[in-house]
Amino acid sequence: MNNSKQASPLPPLISPLAHSYAPSPPLPIPPSSPAFAPPIPKGTNQQSQYDCLKNLCKQHLGIFNNI
Repeated sequence: MNNSKQASPLPPLISPLAHSYAPSPPLPIPPSSPAFAPPIPKGTNQQSQYDCLKNLCKQHLGIFNNI
């Protein structure tokens, strides 16, 4: 009888965690691309860094799209 009482509190603890995981991934993705795009001037050493960031974002977006 005691074992069944111990099993019951476990599922309620899992469900709030699942809800907290769901909204968190999409939030950081949208602000990241506009955040670094505008302030970087063209024709400087930062341009190459900007291209690297764009490529990284494309790779990450590609990974997300594949999923």
